[in-house]
Amino acid sequence: MTGLQKWEGLSASIQLFSRQPVFSGVVFSLTILGMLTDSLGLITLVPLLDALMGSSVSSALSVKVLAWWQALGLHPELTGILLAFIFLMALRGVVRIAKDVAATRLRAQLTDDLRNEALAALMDAEWQWLGNHKRSDQANMLLTEVQRAGSGVFAALSLLATSAAFLAYLFVAVTIEPLTTAFAAGVGGLMLMLFSKLRHKALDLGQEQLSVHRRLHENALESIGEIKLAKILGITDLQLSIFGQSVSDLRQNQIRFSLLSGISRELFQVLGAILVAAYVFVGVSYWQMPLPELLVMVFIFARLVPMLTSFQQFLHMMTNALPALQEAENTIIQARAAAEPKHDSNVATILLTKELNLIGVNMCYSNSSALALKDVTMHLPARSTTVIMGPSGSGKSTLADVLMGLLQPNRGLILIDGIRLDGPDRIRWRQSVSYVPQEIILYAGTVRDNLSRMKPDATEAEIEAALAAASAEFVYTLPQGIDTQIGDGAHGLSGGEKQRLALARGLLRRPSLLVLDEITSALDEENEARICESLVKLAGQMTIVILGHRSAFLKIADQVLHLQNGELITEAQTV
Repeated sequence: MTGLQKWEGLSASIQLFSRQPVFSGVVFSLTILGMLTDSLGLITLVPLLDALMGSSVSSALSVKVLAWWQALGLHPELTGILLAFIFLMALRGVVRIAKDVAATRLRAQLTDDLRNEALAALMDAEWQWLGNHKRSDQANMLLTEVQRAGSGVFAALSLLATSAAFLAYLFVAVTIEPLTTAFAAGVGGLMLMLFSKLRHKALDLGQEQLSVHRRLHENALESIGEIKLAKILGITDLQLSIFGQSVSDLRQNQIRFSLLSGISRELFQVLGAILVAAYVFVGVSYWQMPLPELLVMVFIFARLVPMLTSFQQFLHMMTNALPALQEAENTIIQARAAAEPKHDSNVATILLTKELNLIGVNMCYSNSSALALKDVTMHLPARSTTVIMGPSGSGKSTLADVLMGLLQPNRGLILIDGIRLDGPDRIRWRQSVSYVPQEIILYAGTVRDNLSRMKPDATEAEIEAALAAASAEFVYTLPQGIDTQIGDGAHGLSGGEKQRLALARGLLRRPSLLVLDEITSALDEENEARICESLVKLAGQMTIVILGHRSAFLKIADQVLHLQNGELITEAQTV
C-alpha cells in the first residue's frame, strides 16, 4: 500500500468519526474527564503517603498539592486526604463506565451507518455498473470488511482513551520529576518509531486479508449455489478442497498478524521493564529521591509501560483494519459516481396506454467492445403479448433490461406513448414494470410476506385476485394457508408452484409491462400449461413480454420477435 493510500485510509477514519459528531464529542469529553480524575487521584497519593509515613519533611509535590487545597479553602488531614482519594477514584470509575458505554454505542453506530450507506449506494447504482462487479465482492464488503472497519474504529477509540490516560499519568510524572519523565517519554517515542516496520507489516497483512476474504466469499457462494451440481458430478470433495484452501489462507493470515502483535507486545513489555528497573536503581542509588515520590513514580511508570504497549497494539489493529475501511469508502464513492438519476417520488408514475417503441437502439457493456444490441427497432402495442426468441447470448436479457428501464442505451430512443424515456423517467417507469426471472427468488417468511414485498399495503382482495390470475390458489391448501412459512428459497414448493407464486407477486402491483424471463424453461409440460393458462387470463390487461424459446407461448403471442447476435432479424404476427 502506497503512502497516498495510507493517507486516504486515515482520512476515511477521520471522516467516519465526523458522521457522528455528537457521540464522538461525548466519548472525547468523557475521555478527557477520565484523564483529569486520573491525574488528580495520582497527585493525591503523594501527600497521602507523606501522611502515612509520618515524614517530618514533606516532598516538594506534597507541599504544592496541600497549597492548592488551601487556596480552595480546604485544610485536609489524613481522613480528608483518604476521602478525597476515594471520591476521585469512584468518580473515575463512573466516568470510565460511561465512556465505555458511549464508545461501544459510537462504534456500533458508525459500523451500522457505514454498512447502510454502502448498501444504499449499491442500490442506487446503475445496473450496468453493478453487473461489472462481483456480487461476492459486494457481499464481502458489506458483511466482512465493514465489520473489520468497525474493529478499526474500536481500536481508534481505544487508542484515544489510552492516549488520554497516558497523558494524565505523564502529567503527574512531569509534576514530580520533569527531567526523568522527559527522558522516559523520549525513550517511549523512540520505541514506537523502532516498531514502525511492524506496523507496516500489519498494514500489508490487512491488505492481504482483504483479498483472502474476497476469495472466501466467492468460494462460499459458489459452493452453496452449486451443491446440487457438485453432487451430481461427484466433485463435492473438490469443492470442499477449494473452500478449505480459502479458509486456510485466512487462518494463516490471522496467525501471522497474531504473531506480529505478540512479538510487538512482549518486546515493549521487556523494554518497559528495563526502563522501570533502571529508574528505580538510579533514583535510589544516585538521586536519593523522597520515598513517597519514588513510589508514585514507580507506580506511574508501571502503568505507563502497559499503556504504551496497548497504544502499539491498538495502532496495529487500526492499521490492519485501514484497508477494509478504505475498501468500503471506495465502494461507496464508486457506486455514487455510477448512481442512477434522481427522481421525484411525488411525480406520477409513467403508465403505458398506447405503445412502447424502440428506435435504433444500440447497447454496449463497458467491459466489452462488442455490441449487445445492434440498431434494434421494435413496436409493442399496449396490452399486447410479445414473445422474444433467440439462442443464448443473442441479447434477449439485455433487450428486456432496456425495455424495463434498467439500462440506458448507448444510442437510440425508448418511447412510452411517444414520450422519450430518459434520465429520471427511467426510474419512474420501473414503478409500472414487473419482472419474473428464470431463477425465482423467494424470501424467508410466509407466502404473505413474499407477496407483500411487491406491495406492502396490498388488501386481502388484491392478494386473492393476484393469486387467482397466476393460477396460484394452491397456497390456500398449504398447512397455514397464505401465512405458511416457506423459508429461504421455498424448498417445500415445486418448481411450478414457485413460478406461479412469483408471477402472482409480479401481478400484485398491476403493472403496465410484465416481463417473463425463460420462466418455463425448467418446468414440465403440465406446469408450463398452467403458466400459459394464467397468461391467457392476463391478455389484454397489460403489455406482456416473454423471453424464451418454448413453442407453447407462440399460440398466445400477438407477435414473435427473433434476435440473433443482438440484431432483430425477423418479426412475425400471430393470430
